Amino acid sequence: MHLSGWSTEDAELLDPLLNRLNSLLPKVEKQTHILHLATNGEILPHIDNVEASGSWILGVSLGYPRIMRMENIADPVDSFELLLPPGSVYIQR
Repeated sequence: MHLSGWSTEDAELLDPLLNRLNSLLPKVEKQTHILHLATNGEILPHIDNVEASGSWILGVSLGYPRIMRMENIADPVDSFELLLPPGSVYIQR
């Protein structure tokens, strides 16, 4: 879904969170994409398109704990998994 704005009620709840997250990022021009993952959803392995979405990615784990798996595309054995507890934030470049 593409959303171009928030309702007033939603903005009151989201703005403090988005402002806090924005303060964690480098002071560079940003594009914002928000993805909500359903409880039974998953993000399949992929390589992010930095031309389309920028070179910084900030992720927030809300709700249930999630496991993030990072894998070297040249050597899939070179990988690790990271538990993202609720409320955790990660930044990658």
